[in-house]
Amino acid sequence: MNSTSKPTHSAGTWLWLLLCAAALAYLPTLLTERAFFGIPLSNTQLLNLGLTQINLMLISMLGALSLNYLTGCAGLISIGHAAFFATGAMAAAVFDNQLGLPFPLVLLAAALAGAVAGTLAGLPSLRVRGLYFVLSTLAVHYVVAYVFLEYQFKYFDVVGIPYATPRIGGFELNTPVRWYALLLPLVVLVYLGLQASLKSREGRAMLAMRDHELAATSVGVDVRILRLKAFGLSSAIASVAGALFAYYLSNVTSEAFNINFAIQFIAMIIIGGMGSLPVPWWARPFGCCCLPSSVACRLRRVMGTHFSANCWWSTGPNWCN
Repeated sequence: MNSTSKPTHSAGTWLWLLLCAAALAYLPTLLTERAFFGIPLSNTQLLNLGLTQINLMLISMLGALSLNYLTGCAGLISIGHAAFFATGAMAAAVFDNQLGLPFPLVLLAAALAGAVAGTLAGLPSLRVRGLYFVLSTLAVHYVVAYVFLEYQFKYFDVVGIPYATPRIGGFELNTPVRWYALLLPLVVLVYLGLQASLKSREGRAMLAMRDHELAATSVGVDVRILRLKAFGLSSAIASVAGALFAYYLSNVTSEAFNINFAIQFIAMIIIGGMGSLPVPWWARPFGCCCLPSSVACRLRRVMGTHFSANCWWSTGPNWCN
């Protein structure tokens, strides 16, 4: 009985993965041509979605995965994740606009800058717990936001920081389809890498630290080093996402990385389930696009035309009707 059920389960899993891969491969064609195998579809039927929104969702997935790894898997609650997005955007401006490094090296530099910033931000976790640590992450957010604002005004003024169109060799990322071809494999690789890390010895120790820190310490787990490693890895991924976010928008200001931006990632991991990397993929697109848009239209109804959702997700689908 068991011997026949395993191959069936394996075949069903592979079939499901193939169907998902086919759907993801066809998605750019669907959203570009606005037709499903030649059958025209209206914007309402496509939820007013375009490939630009899908690309922003993929960038948000990187941020949500990194925060879920830190909060859901390591047990370290952070409400300053937007700071590491800002770190990545600032690193991209320094190493591209001012130093002229190629795009892949800029992403590597952003990851290193994020890892350093995250490790420094994780230092208070060695001394404080609970609400005091959460407040320390909030302080990090405002410190980085202030540094970003000063950097922007000193070198680029109030118009924001411009970013050139990135290139990978002779491949220029100048269309949403090309961005999709970069972002989708990157999200999958990050997800698989985080999943593999959780199955490693240090990953299991980190989960034990999350569940019961004293018990983990009693069996020889150095929770201090694990906290800093979790912060460094999570912040490196978020910084790469921040650099991609800045490149994709081609111009960003310090206002893009406000506290609401950080709260969106917290909403995403709560909707999807903290500590659960594989299951809740639907919650990340919902959290980054549908949820903010629905909240925005409620505010429009209450506050009228005086409210304007000048956020990066304001180009998402309109759920006000």
